[in-house]
Amino acid sequence: MTLPTGFLALPLDAAGGLPVAAPLPVPDGDLRAVVVAVAGDLAAVLGAAPGRTVWTSAACLERRPGPGPVAARDLPELARSVAVAALTAPPGPTLSGAEVRVVVLVVAGRRVLAAIPPRPGRPVAVLDDGRLRGHLLVDEVTVTAGALVAAGPTGARLSVGWRTLAAAPAAERSVAGQPGGGPSVREEDPYAGLV
Repeated sequence: MTLPTGFLALPLDAAGGLPVAAPLPVPDGDLRAVVVAVAGDLAAVLGAAPGRTVWTSAACLERRPGPGPVAARDLPELARSVAVAALTAPPGPTLSGAEVRVVVLVVAGRRVLAAIPPRPGRPVAVLDDGRLRGHLLVDEVTVTAGALVAAGPTGARLSVGWRTLAAAPAAERSVAGQPGGGPSVREEDPYAGLV
C-alpha cells in the first residue's frame, strides 16, 4: 500500500526498537507522532525469535466488531476494564497478537493530543483545543518480537503518513463551530470495533 495524495510519509525507523517518534510537519508547533507497543507477556517476547511478527495493523481490521458505538462518557470505564483484563489475564502458552497492544500517539510537548489504534487506511483528524492540526493515516504497522525489547533490524515496519491543513481538501480544513465556519471534519471513530 502507498500513502494517498497529500500525505507525507513520516520518518519512523523501527530498527531502533519501539517506541519510536518522528516530528510532524506543522508550521506552528512541536508535534510528534510516537508509535508505542507493549506485550503482556515479557517472558514470551524474550523467548521469541527477534524477527517473529507478533502484531500487524492488517490483523487489526480482521478483529470482530465490538458491541457497537460507545458513548464518550463510557470511554474511561471501557479503557479501564480493557486494561484490567489485559493485566490480570493468565499468561498464554505462546505469544499472540491479542497480547500485544500498539498505539500511535500524537503529542505536543508533554500533552497527548490523540491516541490512535493503528487501523490502516482510515485518516484520523487530530485536534488541539478544538483546532484541527492535521490528519494521521496508518498505512502499515508490523511489530516484531525483537522491536519490543531491543534495537536492531528485526523486520518491523512502520508506514504512517501525515497531512497538513494546507494539503487537505478545502471541505476538510475547518471544524464546525470554529471562526470561519465551514463543514465539520468527517472523522472515523478510531476505537470502533477494538473492544
